[in-house]
Amino acid sequence: MSIKDFKHVAKVAHPFHLITSGLVSVPIDFLGVPFNHAKKGGKMLRDENDKGLNDMEISDKIVGLFLASFGSISATLTFVLNYLPEFLDVHDKTYWSVHTTNRNPKYFLDPEKFDPSRFGGKGPAPYTFVPFGGGPRLCPRKEYS
Repeated sequence: MSIKDFKHVAKVAHPFHLITSGLVSVPIDFLGVPFNHAKKGGKMLRDENDKGLNDMEISDKIVGLFLASFGSISATLTFVLNYLPEFLDVHDKTYWSVHTTNRNPKYFLDPEKFDPSRFGGKGPAPYTFVPFGGGPRLCPRKEYS
């Protein structure tokens, strides 16, 4: 992301400098102190775009900045926490629990009844009965249970 117009960059650079110097200053609002300059810089930028950020956008930016210095797990969790409440149908597709599959009549007839014969012969379809996990995170001690 870059801006090619150097006049626009020069116009926006000064308010950003005022804001960044005000971030680490003592929050006293007197004329001539960095905090006062930062407030003025924020007003200049807000007028430049004809609108300010709402509270949700500000909190989203702050959370993003706090977690930006951590690993990819934090970034993934931030993304998930931000967007799953907005898209609940995605949550239903990504959430899986062993009990929802093991007790599903679509895969096992009478799932509440203990019936070892259901595992004889061809057995259940792959990944329908996974008490010890499946795939690359398979429990290594499953043979001994």
